Amino acid sequence: MPPRQSHILIAGLGDLGSGLALALQAGGQRVSAIRRQHLAPAGIDLYAQDLLTAPRLLLPPDPVDLLVICLTPASRDEAGYRDAFLIAPQRLLVALRERQPLPPVLFVSSTAVFGNPDGEVNEDTPPRPDDFNGRILLAAEEELSLASLLTVVR
Repeated sequence: MPPRQSHILIAGLGDLGSGLALALQAGGQRVSAIRRQHLAPAGIDLYAQDLLTAPRLLLPPDPVDLLVICLTPASRDEAGYRDAFLIAPQRLLVALRERQPLPPVLFVSSTAVFGNPDGEVNEDTPPRPDDFNGRILLAAEEELSLASLLTVVR
């Protein structure tokens, strides 16, 4: 019997999420995705919905091995960031946890969590966000790390 394909769920299928979905699919992975729009690359199982307003989140029927969160805020203000990076991911984790043990999570954050440091930024640079977007993203990283096995990409 051939080994089972890994099943990866991508929440956020914009430019970055779509590119990742296609690369994973080309590598032989099974990919499902959640996005607000009803368009997805061929072969991607799409669950079109708004993670903030859907009364009950639609999820793949079979287990997910990895959850990738790469959401884009609907608006570039503080409320939009709070909705996209704090509320929506938590709703998704709660819904997914009702169906299965939480898989590892890969969260796409931003270098905005570093603020405007002097000099070079590396893995030892402590986060010191200056603006609301960096503060909200850092809070999202912290919340997600408490709920799941988390890897953050900035």
